[in-house]
Amino acid sequence: MRKTTKIAVIGAGFAGAATSYFLHEAGLRDHVIFEAEDMPGTRASGLNAAMGRQVISDPEFRKMAIDGVQFLRNPPAGFSEVPLIDHRGSVLCFSPSDHSTAEALFKSAQHDGIACELWDAEKLHTTYPLMRDVDCAIATATDGIIDIHSLLYAYLKPARAAQQLHTSTHITKLVQKNNHWEIHTTQGAWDAEIIVNAAGAWASHIAQLANTETVPLQVRRRHLFVTALTSRVPSDWPFIWDLSHNYYFRPESGSVMISVCDEDITTADDAFESSDAVYQLMEQKLSTFCPTLTDLPIAHRWAGARTFTEDSRPLVRWDAQAKNVLWVAGLGGHGATTSSSIGRIAAQKLSTI
Repeated sequence: MRKTTKIAVIGAGFAGAATSYFLHEAGLRDHVIFEAEDMPGTRASGLNAAMGRQVISDPEFRKMAIDGVQFLRNPPAGFSEVPLIDHRGSVLCFSPSDHSTAEALFKSAQHDGIACELWDAEKLHTTYPLMRDVDCAIATATDGIIDIHSLLYAYLKPARAAQQLHTSTHITKLVQKNNHWEIHTTQGAWDAEIIVNAAGAWASHIAQLANTETVPLQVRRRHLFVTALTSRVPSDWPFIWDLSHNYYFRPESGSVMISVCDEDITTADDAFESSDAVYQLMEQKLSTFCPTLTDLPIAHRWAGARTFTEDSRPLVRWDAQAKNVLWVAGLGGHGATTSSSIGRIAAQKLSTI
């Protein structure tokens, strides 16, 4: 027997989970979430570096990140039983050739209300003496590491309580008929008035099934490495990101998490397959710009996916071709930080239907 719902959210990562949460907050409880994995957060939403960063060059993303960090620091009463972001801060580093870029970004961040400081070379190297070929930095004390699993759990708590979250549910067919969508899944069929395409790296696949407009989305693979236990990066250090040479590192439970910001263009199905080729890139970058970390043994590594639109801005809008399809995709690696902003915007759009 076919079941019915007003809104079907496809994907229970940060985009879909936050949309569901803010739908509940708006009183729009007639919705379900379909998640292909056994557990939400198995893919991109649970395989990232969890860095809450506000100083972003794109002004639209920056505003969302500012609002997102404020939400994480001051969530609604009862939202989470644990703190959602720590207080370690961030340090974004720049090479001498990018000094003017750093100054411009610092001024923009200050203008938007971010409490940050512009450090010169002396302060940077005195405080964090590991990096080479950097001569200034933007330090933001209100940035931090997000508890991504607790955040995702908190977003999904209302849906779980209402038995609206359907895991291990793959979408096999989408057909628009009159004023509703027929949604065929591996767990049965549904009718819905509205589809929310929050499928992350698989958003293009869902669009093909629904015969919606073709939105160019690019899936990029990024590796993360965790070293063996070491004292070379103290546990109270911030996350440090060299934006000129594209690598970052941060403390991770007595070890160091490192990324060399690789971004191979790939497919959704292949994005999570780790590649040995990234070791050469890591060796090149660390030996040149941060040799202190070069010889640390790697204990774990994994690959995650980030999905980008053509202009690298989040896509939260109605489909231009198919009726009653809302895109919530292309979060470009900022999903955890901006999720509350994304979810609010999506819920506001859905409340007008």
